[in-house]
Amino acid sequence: MADVYPLGQVNLVVSDLERSRKFYSRFGWEFEPMGEQALMAEVPGGFLVAVHLPDFARLWNAGYDGSTGGATVFDISLPDRESVDRLHAELTNEGHRSRQEPVNAFWGPRYAIVEDPDGNLLGLKSPR
Repeated sequence: MADVYPLGQVNLVVSDLERSRKFYSRFGWEFEPMGEQALMAEVPGGFLVAVHLPDFARLWNAGYDGSTGGATVFDISLPDRESVDRLHAELTNEGHRSRQEPVNAFWGPRYAIVEDPDGNLLGLKSPR
């Protein structure tokens, strides 16, 4: 059997650190500055979430093309099915684009997808 390696960090390239801090802080994530161009939060389980301005991303990713947002979806684990609907409604009412209205997903959870302020895709997922 192959070794199993846990995910350790997600790096999001954003255009405005404070706007991203405000957006992601609603999930209880507390960000610490990493200089003037990046923020880092440790979320439950020890996973790290970093938000970087484009110039900072170029320091560690030589292939970075300058874009923000993308097709990768990372999920937030919510406590129940109702929380998916409630949070989706709050975010879309604030002007964040919905990419998937809340549905009872075929694999079990209640699930929705919204964009953060830079077009990064955020899944809102309940337990099965």
